Amino acid sequence: MGEGSPIGWAYRIQTIIPVYDIMGNFAGSRGNLLGNAENPLAVLVRGKDNLNTSNQFFGSAFADLKILEGLNLRTTYGVRYETWNGVSVTYPNPERAEGSYDNHSFSENMGWGTDWTWSNTLTYKKQFNENHEITVLAGTEAIKANGRILRGSANGFYLMGDMNYYYMNTANSSPVAANDIIQPSSLFSILGRVDYSLMDKYLISATLRRDGSSRFGSNNQYGNFPAASVAWRLSNEEFFKTVTWVNDLKLRAGYGVTGNQSIRDFEFLKRLHSFSEQFFLSDQRKLVKRCVDCEL
Repeated sequence: MGEGSPIGWAYRIQTIIPVYDIMGNFAGSRGNLLGNAENPLAVLVRGKDNLNTSNQFFGSAFADLKILEGLNLRTTYGVRYETWNGVSVTYPNPERAEGSYDNHSFSENMGWGTDWTWSNTLTYKKQFNENHEITVLAGTEAIKANGRILRGSANGFYLMGDMNYYYMNTANSSPVAANDIIQPSSLFSILGRVDYSLMDKYLISATLRRDGSSRFGSNNQYGNFPAASVAWRLSNEEFFKTVTWVNDLKLRAGYGVTGNQSIRDFEFLKRLHSFSEQFFLSDQRKLVKRCVDCEL
C-alpha cells in the first residue's frame, strides 16, 4: 500500500480536516495550508464499484514408465488458461486541493493469457552394499506463454453511481482504446542432478541447469546455472538415538547460481536514438545520431 492508497492518505491528511463538511459532503484538503492529501473514506466509497475478475483453468497429466530396475522415465504436461476483465470509475473530487470536477472517467479492460509446461526426466536410482545410494537424473523442460489485452477509457458522464449507465459510448468525449499483446515467450532447459548418500547420514548433491530464454538476444540467450550442497543427518547418528523429541535433524550447506528472465519484451534490441544539437559556429547546425547498444 503506497502513499496514494487509503491507508497512505489516512496518515498524510491533516487531523484538523473532518470526514464530512457542514453540508454532509466529503471534506478535504482544499484550503490554505491543508496539504494535498485526499479524504481516505472518500477514496474507499468512490472505489466500491471498481472490480477485477479473473478465471483460471489449469490441469496436468503425467506418465511414468519403468524401463529397467531402478530406471524410470517420466513425462508431465501442464497447461493454464486465464481470462480476466475489470472496470474502474473515477469520480470528481473537488474537496481535495489537487482535485477536479472534470475527472469523471470510466475504464474497462479484458484479456486472456495461456501457458504450458512440458517436462521430461530420466531417473536412475541404485543402492550398493546397503550403505551407498546414488540417484542420477537428467531431463528437459519447455515453457511457453502468450496472451492479449484490450482496454478502453472515456471521460465525462452525465450520471454518477449507476454502473448500468457506464459505457464508452455514453461519455461526452471520444473513447480511447488500446490493444496490448503479451509477447509470446519461451524457456527451454536442460538439467541434470546427482545425489549421493552414505548410510543415509552424509549427503552430497550437485545440479547443473542450462536455460535458454527468448527474452534475450541470440548472443546471450543461454546460461549455465550450477549448484551443489552437502548435508549431515545428525538424527541417524548413534549419539543422537537418546534424543526422543526430535525425529529428523539435518545440517545442510549449499551454493548455487540462479538466473532471471524478468525483463520487458524486446529489451535486448539495439536502439537508435537521434537528437539535434546546435553549434553556433558559422551559424551551422549539426545533426548527431547515437546508437545505444543495449543488447542483453
